Amino acid sequence: MLAMKFSQWTTFPWISRRVLIVMAITILLPAGALIWAKFISRDMPRGDALQVAAFVLAEDLKANPLKTGWELKDIHVTEDLRLEMDVNVSFYYQAEFIKSRNGRIRYSYLKLSCPSPELEVFKVLPKESTVWVRLMYDNEVIVAGGCPSSSAGVKVK
Repeated sequence: MLAMKFSQWTTFPWISRRVLIVMAITILLPAGALIWAKFISRDMPRGDALQVAAFVLAEDLKANPLKTGWELKDIHVTEDLRLEMDVNVSFYYQAEFIKSRNGRIRYSYLKLSCPSPELEVFKVLPKESTVWVRLMYDNEVIVAGGCPSSSAGVKVK
């Protein structure tokens, strides 16, 4: 048995060498590509991910405008890395009505300006983040808070 030639001991009666080579290439090449991609990939920094989410939110709000009489003033990323949008309540009586309510009711009005959870922004937004809204009238904040978050999201460092 030790005196067998190399070509005799590497052949199998049920598999030819050509089939064995094709199977090895078919399995090893994609596996090697995946391992290589994992080593060269890197996570997007949180600030950059929020900037991308701000752009996506602006595009989503162009397609799905806010409640009538409310206008989007600004979308920005704050210094403490929160995606925040400022919404202006155009009508004085609406603003006074919202101000006169307690905190829970004010938050309910704030949620009316939140983007829908099915929108693309919640797929781009980092998992532990949400969209923060500041409801304003005449540059005075009426109520500020976070929108209900979606379960979708992107993992960032």
